[in-house]
Amino acid sequence: MLLLVLTACSGSNPDKAALRDRQLDYQTASVESRLKVPNDLSDERINEALLIPGSGQMSPGVYGGKFEAPRVGTTRVSARRIQHYQVSAMQWLSISDDPSTVYPEIERFLVQNGLKISKAGQFNGIQLIQLSPFEGITDRSESRVIRYFSPGTGSITLEFSLEPGLRTGTTEVRLNSIGEKQLDAFLISRILGEFKYYLENIENGARTVSSSILLLETGPRTSTLRIDGSNQLIIKAAIPRVYPVALDVLTDIGAEIISGDMNKGLLNIGYVDKATKLQLASISLVNKAILKVIDDGRAEYQLQMEETGDDVVLRVLSAGAGSSIIGVNELIAELQKRLF
Repeated sequence: MLLLVLTACSGSNPDKAALRDRQLDYQTASVESRLKVPNDLSDERINEALLIPGSGQMSPGVYGGKFEAPRVGTTRVSARRIQHYQVSAMQWLSISDDPSTVYPEIERFLVQNGLKISKAGQFNGIQLIQLSPFEGITDRSESRVIRYFSPGTGSITLEFSLEPGLRTGTTEVRLNSIGEKQLDAFLISRILGEFKYYLENIENGARTVSSSILLLETGPRTSTLRIDGSNQLIIKAAIPRVYPVALDVLTDIGAEIISGDMNKGLLNIGYVDKATKLQLASISLVNKAILKVIDDGRAEYQLQMEETGDDVVLRVLSAGAGSSIIGVNELIAELQKRLF
């Protein structure tokens, strides 16, 4: 009886059977027409329809008036690298360009923002650029500097300083105020941020070189010292100036930051040297499957920074199994090449 029922369900005509095979239904499927969108709705993509608030609009300034909103999606590709660092009361821009190239850009930035240079000169290897006094305003200001100051602030005199960076061909830029009215960290950060944005968005091409700053001492602030087969870096700077830049460099080269203490000048990291990476890359997938668990090649190292007079001595020490003198010297070489 059961056999007869199943035979009746399937039958000789599969299309009319009660339990027919549907595996090939897709071959006769038709293409549905496009979904009709009601007149009061839109089929725009969500990332096109939902704009970031403030983009391309005017918004209130820090002290009344209006100014251009924070820039969104307009950054140009720039060959130079610019980093804004802040450590306690210290703030500076590290720029991967020579001081003689950065100086004219500061001049143009100041002109664009309605500021005048009252005097400029060099002192102890540092180029100083003092501006003429100005006062804040409540009305709309085209200046991306003046707009941060209220009229009640009174007369403001700013001074930019420019000196060679930690590596030859790099520059660091700082900002201070002259007189009784000192800038707080917020204002310094904002104005340095405006100059950083300006540098990142100027047109690429031939860059002006300032002949007035070519005499600025631009020798390397970083040198190496070899002791017992391992290299050390001697850097003409303080630990707070070196530490955050070293942290960025280590992150860039793929090191794992385990722990650190800037006050003690210590950084503990995990790092795979280039030779070990090549060895790991040469192991076939079959061998990896057989081994199942394979050592990732990471070794632990410790960076030590010690201030000696006006210099910082930066050492790399082995701190665990797998570390080697090759890894020590490789890390020193990367730091020397990339610090700025």
